[in-house]
Amino acid sequence: MSPVSLDCGTVTSYQSCFSCRSTRDQTPPLDLPLEKLLHLVGPVLHFPSGSETNVPSLTAPHSDWLLWKLHLDPLTSGLCLFLCSSDITAEPGDTVTLPCRAPSSSEIRTVEWTRPDLDPDYVFLYRNGRSDPDNQHPSFKERVELKDSQMKDGDVSVTLKDVTFTDTGTYECRVFQGQSKRRKRGVVESEPISIVHLRVSGVVGILLLVAAVVGFMFYRKRCRPTDQNPDPRPERRPMNPK
Repeated sequence: MSPVSLDCGTVTSYQSCFSCRSTRDQTPPLDLPLEKLLHLVGPVLHFPSGSETNVPSLTAPHSDWLLWKLHLDPLTSGLCLFLCSSDITAEPGDTVTLPCRAPSSSEIRTVEWTRPDLDPDYVFLYRNGRSDPDNQHPSFKERVELKDSQMKDGDVSVTLKDVTFTDTGTYECRVFQGQSKRRKRGVVESEPISIVHLRVSGVVGILLLVAAVVGFMFYRKRCRPTDQNPDPRPERRPMNPK
């Protein structure tokens, strides 16, 4: 497939596949058959009449998809899929949802959530009909699970419990659908379909800690007894009898 422009101004097609990429974070191209695109966004996609470059409205849960209609010819119309990454900010101890949705209704064989800066990089792995914690990074043990265990409507979002500062990072979601194939890693070797930037901020916690320390110091100062040094009484000396 030929390269595609970064500004989504053109679209390259090959066997009914269409590709584009994000300008905001240089997300790699995401190639999907046209019928899968229509299945993914058709129910919520509305094109205004008029110019070929109209931006359709799109509303869907956890969606940052932007679609452009590049041609008006119904036989050759192309859709450009613009995938923006999600930004999530959380406080330590929160439970967050990392959003991801499979591009079609086909059976989901494998779901892979990774964080490239870790080794091993698996945050969550689902295959063979169940979650697979064996290759999971130790810091995510028993903290990550599918938001919907049935993965209804292709929802492969995961919830991450009790987040900490070390959970800050970039998370990538990959999905494999269709017939099972042997793979080197046993999972998905493709570009991510969802990228989530998570930032765990402790600003509120730090402010509360500072307020507590200041309050304690103020309380301690008020309760401290004042230093009083009254003049000592003159020592009474025994009188010497004459």
